[in-house]
Parts: sequence; structure tokens; C-alpha cells
Amino acid sequence: MSYNYGRLFCNSLCPAGALLGLISRVSIFKIVIDKNSCNNCGACEKVCKANCINSESKQLDFSACIGCFNCIKSCPMEGIVYSHKTRLRKKDSIEFNPLRRRLFKEIVAPAIGLTLTSFGLMDSTNIKCGYDINKKKPICPPGSISMEHFTNLCTACHLCVSACPTQVLTPSFVEYGLDGIFQPKMNYSVSYCNYDCNVCSQICPSGAIIAVDLESKKLIQIGKSVFVKEDCVVVAKKKDCAACSEHCPTKAVYMIPYEGNLKIPEQNNDLCIGCGACEHACPTTPRKAIYVVSNLVHQRAVKPKPGKQEKVFDSRQEFPF
Repeated sequence: MSYNYGRLFCNSLCPAGALLGLISRVSIFKIVIDKNSCNNCGACEKVCKANCINSESKQLDFSACIGCFNCIKSCPMEGIVYSHKTRLRKKDSIEFNPLRRRLFKEIVAPAIGLTLTSFGLMDSTNIKCGYDINKKKPICPPGSISMEHFTNLCTACHLCVSACPTQVLTPSFVEYGLDGIFQPKMNYSVSYCNYDCNVCSQICPSGAIIAVDLESKKLIQIGKSVFVKEDCVVVAKKKDCAACSEHCPTKAVYMIPYEGNLKIPEQNNDLCIGCGACEHACPTTPRKAIYVVSNLVHQRAVKPKPGKQEKVFDSRQEFPF
């Protein structure tokens, strides 16, 4: 396309060119083709850097012109002139072409929308559904200290994404903002953070995730669980379900009597580390009855009491319970 149409980006996409094209509409002096002198030789069109001359129709789009004057020098008939606008005849005026400015508008509008969405200013779906507003904020991996520390140092190299054994780390889009595009986030719809794993902190080359030993990692609280009682299977369908409690490695979620023989989850967020095991295991749709909200600054959880070791999650199962 560049071979056939020359400076494709400059002529069609450049936002600076679109802005200058607006100013050119009120220019005092303009380059125009004198149709009486022009013999359609095409010399001007061949040397035009901006590709804004159509020698067959004897028209020049001055809104795209960069004022190099190559056309004036190349014309053997002196059919192109640089003249004061008051001396231009109406029949020589060029019809305004809005295509490039329309494209500029169509690029800027989505960019603004993405920016507002990344700060949670446009989408209120989760709030209407009863979700905590902090659910919108991404959860960064243990060892990243805080969201600010992580986004400032992360280069989106995705070494941690590749090395994560449970694949809970996935590239973000604009959750961290436009300047944090593709930086990893914890995606509990895909998997959850293995309690006995600190691989991401050992492999990060930029310091966005600092190296932490396994015992320290087990007490880093990257988020806290939120339980929506009305969405729970036990309440909504009057059926037994203890998926969240069974897969919580610290027993921050445990079962208590509810109605008859039914039991319902209860939380102790002092023990919660935000690993997402409860959220990932929860079978409710379209939203989870229990989910994790982000700690913008990571905190320290209370060390759980020794208990029975949980089963290792088998990703081949349809549900992890």
C-alpha cells in the first residue's frame, strides 16, 4: 500500500496532519491549480509528497498539502499558483474531504472510552449485580508489594505468565490503565494461585515481583474474599455445596449450620490470602457467590493453624470439587 500510495500513514492516519488540516481551512494563502493553464501532464502529481493532487480532475486537496512547493517547481505550464484566498475563484475551490478527520475521531473516541473503562467510570454492571466496586481492580501476584509498585516496574515480559504452574497469571488489557496494557493479573476464572508455589517471585527480572521464600509467600494477602449469601447454591437452590471451603488452603472459608442439615460458608478474612481457590471452585453462574477483591497494597495474613492437607487441584476435572 505504501508502494502504491506513498506516505500512507502521513496522508491517511496521522493525527497531527488531521489537526493541521483543520487550520488549513482558514489559511490566507493556498496552493491551487489554474485550470485554464493546466494541460493534465501529471508532473505535479508525480512529485507531490502528500499525494493530494489529482491531475486528471485538476484538483488539489489543500487540507492534506504539506506546502513543499514541489508541484509549483515541476509544473511546465505554471498551472499551479500560491495565491491569496481573496483572489481565488469559487470554481477553483476544493470540496472539503472529511474522511481523514472522521477516522481521527473514530480513533480518539474509542481511546477515551477505553481509558474511562480502565478506571471503572463507564461500566456499572458489576455494581448493579451486587459486586464490590474493588472487584474491578486487578489483583497482582504475591511479592509485588502493591499495585503501584507492580505497574511501575513490570515490563510485561510474561516470564511469570509462562512459568506459572496453574496458569492463573494471564495478560491484562486495560485493567491497569492504558500504560499498563498486557501486564499480568490474577485471573481466577481460569485457575487459582497454588498455596505451595512462589515461582513467579523467583523468575521476575525487573523487580516488579520481589523474591519471597515459600513460607513468607503463604502469608502475603493479595486480596480478601467477599461472600454474597443470596447467590450461594445453599441459599438459592437449597442444595449442599462446600466447594469454597474444601479448596481454601488456609481455612479462611469454613462451613457453619444453616437450615436443617444444610451448611453455609462463613469467612475469616484474617486468614485469607486472596489465592482465589474459593472463587475458582464456586459453581454459581453468571457470577460467583464468593469472589476476591484486590488489596491495592498487599497485607499480611494471620498464620493458619495446622490442619489436614488439601487435595491438589486437577485441571482436567470439569469442576474442582
